[in-house]
Amino acid sequence: MANTMDCRADAASYYDPEKNATGDHYCFSETTPTYIRHEFVKKVFAIVTLQLCATFGFMLLASNVEPMREFFIRNYFIGIIALVIFLVVSIVISCKRSLAHNKTVAFSLLALMTTCMALYLTCFACKFAPFEITVAAGITAGLTLAVALFAFQTKFDFTGKIY
Repeated sequence: MANTMDCRADAASYYDPEKNATGDHYCFSETTPTYIRHEFVKKVFAIVTLQLCATFGFMLLASNVEPMREFFIRNYFIGIIALVIFLVVSIVISCKRSLAHNKTVAFSLLALMTTCMALYLTCFACKFAPFEITVAAGITAGLTLAVALFAFQTKFDFTGKIY
């Protein structure tokens, strides 16, 4: 049986990460099939879209509900604590990459990071008018959609330029 942690150029010929039930122990190479690369890009953009929707949804809710808005303006330290937690989790994941190979832990950390970033941005955004937040959300969504549409097209494979 092949070692799935092996990053040899021919890794794609005997290992399909879509069928791995224990995690994504896979290294992209120039021989990785395009369909695997495109599925990876689709999954990444689906996750990013969910994160953006959750974050902007919470920001818009807090900015439009006056008691929530006042709470986050008065208790701005919640955003600072959330940012510190976000940075600590980011550093931990960077230093201990094996955490990302366990799907349960990876999704838990991703949810924690999304929640922390949503709290931080909410504390920051409550100082602005709801219209300004909506415009920022629209611009971000538009740019994300443009990049996603570019990534989903199959004529140019930019995932081959990873390293």
